[in-house]
Amino acid sequence: MIIGIFTDIHANLPALEKSIEFFKKQHCDAVVHLGDLIGMGPYPRECAELALAQKNMSFIMGNHDEWYAHGIKKVPNYMKSGEYKHHQWVHKQLGKNLKKEFQKWPWFLKIHLEGNFKIDCRHYGLTTNDHKKNKLKGFLKKHEAKQLDKLFDNVDANLVLYGHTHQSTDESGVKRYINPGSAGCYNKAEAKLLIIKSGDGRIKLEKHRVKYDDGKMMEEFEIRKVPDRDLIKKVFIIR
Repeated sequence: MIIGIFTDIHANLPALEKSIEFFKKQHCDAVVHLGDLIGMGPYPRECAELALAQKNMSFIMGNHDEWYAHGIKKVPNYMKSGEYKHHQWVHKQLGKNLKKEFQKWPWFLKIHLEGNFKIDCRHYGLTTNDHKKNKLKGFLKKHEAKQLDKLFDNVDANLVLYGHTHQSTDESGVKRYINPGSAGCYNKAEAKLLIIKSGDGRIKLEKHRVKYDDGKMMEEFEIRKVPDRDLIKKVFIIR
């Protein structure tokens, strides 16, 4: 079995297109996106439609996805006006007809491979083990083994795959913890992807970086007048 893993596309269409192309070349039986398909990038609608059209792709709920699926009922204290306006713009681009699809996404997904090897896929640490109603734990300053053991202390798995931080990590504590790093929010036009191969009693993990052309995407921030675009390009999608 071959499984493709990626996370935090954040409405980056060229990164998503190149990721899908790569996973197909790898003959993946299944692909899992670990959350935050939308938000920040200029292509929320296009990314949602393309991703949802992939028959072998599963989706984990991320915070940006949840804000669209269920709405921002109460604006968090940390969310500044520019960020809130950005989310409003994203939700308007997506419209209402995709909400039901997003609402189906679970907060975590279990994968069982041969030899009773258990993989847990989630966007970040969660406060409960409820598939439908949940909340992300607070963001850690460090993501080393000791901190990750506590962050994922309610997870029963050999390997935890997560996203949210946008940074690539591979730590081993009570469990092994891998964050592939954001496929769409990075300071280079590279999608960070993970391939898991299982067979003949062995499990192999491969980390890949796939380049894409982002010239047009950076122009679209201005063409579409994406709210909070200056901050996004300064902090998240840096060029």
